Amino acid sequence: MNKLALWLILFFPGITTPPLAAQNDLQVIGSAYFSTAEVAAGAEVVFLIRFENNGTDTVQNLVIRDTLDPRFDASTLRVIDASHGYQLLRDQGFVRWYFDGIRLPNADPDFSDNSTGYILYAVSLHNFLNSSQVIQNRVCISFDETTVCTNIATVWIEEAFSFTVAPERPELSLAPNPNSGVFQVTCTAGAGSWWITDTRGNLIQNARASDNQYDVRMDTAEPGMYLFWAKGQSGLQVSLFTVIH
Repeated sequence: MNKLALWLILFFPGITTPPLAAQNDLQVIGSAYFSTAEVAAGAEVVFLIRFENNGTDTVQNLVIRDTLDPRFDASTLRVIDASHGYQLLRDQGFVRWYFDGIRLPNADPDFSDNSTGYILYAVSLHNFLNSSQVIQNRVCISFDETTVCTNIATVWIEEAFSFTVAPERPELSLAPNPNSGVFQVTCTAGAGSWWITDTRGNLIQNARASDNQYDVRMDTAEPGMYLFWAKGQSGLQVSLFTVIH
């Protein structure tokens, strides 16, 4: 929690990486921009892999492969949460998640909650990195005999933040953010379920949603950073938010 660039979210709320629409994708959760001071202090990047069976039959086995850039400290990788049971194998920067016997149903027009899944994991940057660096990451997902590779997720290291990010319409937005534990959610996922976890993956709160906009109260929560998850007809969406008192 102390390595997720809290000050960036508090003082630069517009600097974020917007979620992507596809459900076989990779995205940075929280800020993708780090100062050299944060890197020296052990900055941690949080990645979300989303996967969906878009084939015509049930997938029996699924493998996700990530070859980390050597500027990540692969020894620090930790899985925060995952939708299904897995076996994790690591050989330095070569990371593999094996979902043997996952039996992932294919997506259909009627939508199946079971056709999608995710992995949320964190990895630290090496603390000796200097500024003006761009670090990219992507993963490949094998559904039995079919393999798809995700988009490229990018992390920036800069001494100062003098740039702006073009605004995009997010899939999931929380306002205000930061907040005191009381906030409004606007979500394009449609009717479904939502839940809140801390950055270690512990469940804080969960409920069902029947609308695209609703209020959430967790005003007894300890100050810190949390993840808001929403899953509905358009898939899984995640947003990082901060509770302050």
